[in-house]
Amino acid sequence: MKYYILANGEGTRWHNYKGVPKQLIEIDGETILHRMIRLLRAEGVKKDDIIICGPFEDADAKNIITKSKTKREVFEEVAKLAKGPFTILYGDCYYTEAIIHEIVTRPINKYDEFFTTSPNPNTGCQWEEGYAHRCNDWQWWRDTLHEINTSPELIKAAKDWFIHWWLLGVRDERINTPPVQCFNADHDIQWCDQTDDFDYPEDLDKFCEVTGHKCTNTDRPECLSVIIPTYNSAKTLKPLLDTLTAQRLNSSCPCEIIVVDDGSTDDTREVVASFGPFVKYIYQENKGVSAARNAGLDAATGRYISFVDADDMVSSEYVAAITHEMANGYDYCIFCWYHIAQEQTMFGFSRLIPWPAVWPYAFHWACIGKERFDEKLNVAEDVDFLDRVITEGKKRGQSTQVIYRYNWDANPDSLTKQFNRGDIKMRRA
Repeated sequence: MKYYILANGEGTRWHNYKGVPKQLIEIDGETILHRMIRLLRAEGVKKDDIIICGPFEDADAKNIITKSKTKREVFEEVAKLAKGPFTILYGDCYYTEAIIHEIVTRPINKYDEFFTTSPNPNTGCQWEEGYAHRCNDWQWWRDTLHEINTSPELIKAAKDWFIHWWLLGVRDERINTPPVQCFNADHDIQWCDQTDDFDYPEDLDKFCEVTGHKCTNTDRPECLSVIIPTYNSAKTLKPLLDTLTAQRLNSSCPCEIIVVDDGSTDDTREVVASFGPFVKYIYQENKGVSAARNAGLDAATGRYISFVDADDMVSSEYVAAITHEMANGYDYCIFCWYHIAQEQTMFGFSRLIPWPAVWPYAFHWACIGKERFDEKLNVAEDVDFLDRVITEGKKRGQSTQVIYRYNWDANPDSLTKQFNRGDIKMRRA
């Protein structure tokens, strides 16, 4: 039996708890995800049979990055990967030792599912929810989920509860019947009120209040989140990621790299995938650079934030320079950069207004707060964003170190160049 732990977090209602990815929230000094792996190992499950589906690492588990985003797609992909009996667990669930023991040791026929009762006494959940899925007949599971994933009408309705009924074989008026009434020998349902799923931050708050457990890592880690929006820039993206990932491996200057693909049609996805768990990949339908940067901000977990355009380049000291300067307590810091086309180093220190590009800056996450890029602006979104973020009274740092290389010629038809040529005027879409 292989145990797949879903820890992508792409389709969840919330990603972070006070800046910490919810799978990595520490309760009493141990993350939810790593605690689950420890309990599985204590039950005798082998390292190679514990697979984390997401960009999280643990010495007692394997790691894969699933291509799918929605739960129903991941469910089908897991069956294809497993090619044998498997269990699906959730990286944001707090499983008791008793439940983990039963999940590992209890006999299984074809398929069973562990459900919570309603309501959950620790989080106040008012509806039944599945917390663990075990399946011996992986081909049946794969084919059933494929049926959902290839039917336009089923895709629209395929929420968690719908997937559950479809697996139970319910295709009739029983669709709204309590699960226990659909019991059969091959599809067993086990009730468990000892497992807590944190659907929202307030669920976690209530869990800690009721149980007496405490979150112990609610401050963002001293880490740089590098946000890279990209659209059809696979060729320039690879050398940029080569440079950044080499710096990520240096434990003295940790960083997370977030690539937001704004609907690319080239091989951007494959380029990012080649870097494995070292780069977080977010795909969205084409919405523009502002929406891409906002998606990166929502996913970022580091104490410091920076932005890099996919057709530019950074120095080998980029991460170290930013983390070193920001450790001085600045709200934001501006750095020098090299203009490749003009062959000169550029400065922006003497300006009373912010330099009109976001990439020479690094920010403390609290400096940005809830501010986001205006997705209605079709150009100069940097200026608008900086005008709201860099306000009077915030502590500014400045460094003469050149850490960014601006490649003006990489994309001659960018919105910025169209604006400078007079092709378009600044307006809101």
